[in-house]
Amino acid sequence: MARSLALITNHGQLMLQSTLAGEGLAFLPMWGVSEALGEGTLEEITLDDARLVASTGPEMSLFMLFHPKKARLGKVRAMVDFLRGALAEP
Repeated sequence: MARSLALITNHGQLMLQSTLAGEGLAFLPMWGVSEALGEGTLEEITLDDARLVASTGPEMSLFMLFHPKKARLGKVRAMVDFLRGALAEP
């Protein structure tokens, strides 16, 4: 089956709005869609043979934003070092 991607985003509200507008499917948390499910404007589907695949390629990034003066704080440096180690490629 041929597919064409019209929207790629990580903005949950935009995904929900697009899905409600009939633009396609979205993988969203229950807490973000419970109201729409209750109103009947959104339908939950289950795929029996589906699996969730997460990738960790160069296109996947994590950004931390903190004030430059805070970078010298031990707890900020510890968090940066921990995340670098925990998320490093094996």
